[in-house]
Amino acid sequence: RGHRAREEGRHLVTNGKRQLPQHPHIEYLRKEAKQRFALLKQRASGTRLADAQYWLAQEYGFANWRALKEEVLRRMGILRMVPLPLRHAKRFQRGFSTVDEELESDGYFQRGAAVMGIGLIAVLVIAAMTLLLASRAFGQTAPDTSPHMVQMVPVAEGVQLEVLDWGGSGRPLVFLAGLGSTAHDFDAFAPRFSAGHHVYAVTRRGFGASSKPPPDSTNYSAERLGDDVLTVLDALKLERPVLVGHSLAGEELSSIASRHPEKLAGVIYLDAAYAYAYYAPGNLNPANANLSIDVNALRQKIQALSPAKPQESTAAIDLLLKTDLPQLQADLRAAQKAMRDLPPPPMPAMPPGAARSPQMKITAAIIQGLEKFDALKLPVLAIFAQPHAPPPNAPSQAMLDYFKAVEAKSGGPELIARYRAGNPAAHVVVIANAQHAVFKSHPDDVAREMDSFIAGLN
Repeated sequence: RGHRAREEGRHLVTNGKRQLPQHPHIEYLRKEAKQRFALLKQRASGTRLADAQYWLAQEYGFANWRALKEEVLRRMGILRMVPLPLRHAKRFQRGFSTVDEELESDGYFQRGAAVMGIGLIAVLVIAAMTLLLASRAFGQTAPDTSPHMVQMVPVAEGVQLEVLDWGGSGRPLVFLAGLGSTAHDFDAFAPRFSAGHHVYAVTRRGFGASSKPPPDSTNYSAERLGDDVLTVLDALKLERPVLVGHSLAGEELSSIASRHPEKLAGVIYLDAAYAYAYYAPGNLNPANANLSIDVNALRQKIQALSPAKPQESTAAIDLLLKTDLPQLQADLRAAQKAMRDLPPPPMPAMPPGAARSPQMKITAAIIQGLEKFDALKLPVLAIFAQPHAPPPNAPSQAMLDYFKAVEAKSGGPELIARYRAGNPAAHVVVIANAQHAVFKSHPDDVAREMDSFIAGLN
């Protein structure tokens, strides 16, 4: 049947090579491949989507589907894909059909701004995902030579997390990666601490080799993600470790530390103490994170109102009117001010009705599950990059220009000032002109601050 499918596909290829439009879009290409697949399947039941993709690539004059996609993405100014070595391919086919299929379907770089909101961290994450999605979120594009062991730790029914272990002795040090990244993001940075610590890193659910449960706010809420890490700590029998989180991992740090400070010696935010980790009205990084947090809190409190408990409900409404609604108004005004005169993102717009990829649904579920976090009652080191350096190897000048425009409106100095005021006991360090992945652009500075902070812990 496979042979028949290949022959039918050969017959459908037009005699003359078709030309790609001047401004092609990956979503239209995917749609065309699916239409070709449906046609082939009518003629040969053994047809696979890969057969339709192959013959469509041939029709456009490309050797294979990957080469066609790479050209389309290059013309979109989004990504130059890196081939995945065959020796790694099978390892990273868990949870989705194939690495290639997920890269094909992923629309994160086009749709990320709409989900995360206009904000510098959103832009930086979108740029990082655009450049590194093929290697970070669904596999390694180069041999993994970092000296770690890998294990899968169960955290819930049917859910396992990838945990890297670099060994070492001393107080446990556990790294958590940012949105879209995996524990392997620390392959180069983490080993420098193994001389004085037992060093680990964890890949959150939904990414990399970790399990990918259905994308809803229950499976990806801040509390759920934090509980996953707590379960890993218990499984590994780690006593009062130091948690280190980059970017969105600040959410997990705050979730764990606010509920179970006794289980940690301290937390370290690597450009991670933003709106998802510490709530202060008016924060704009990411801009719509505060609005998502406001709406989530309002929804929960309104749903808890009950005519059967009039006195409690009256008190709850009074609190909503005095606190929650004014906070929402402040965040709406701040977002409105920031978005005024801001140019549109340079990412191509999605075609109407385009399906969201599994990875995009997971990202949306994480954003939907954001929560409000206050000041913590344990030792905190918060490292900020301010101002941010542009992301390396930006895919286009338009992206760089957009980065500069958002940087000017992100309110970074004001956010850091609010964090200092609300967390007077925290040790705050600002590294100028560092990238969002501050531990990569300034590894020595970050390591020095971490060593000094950890040395002062009880």
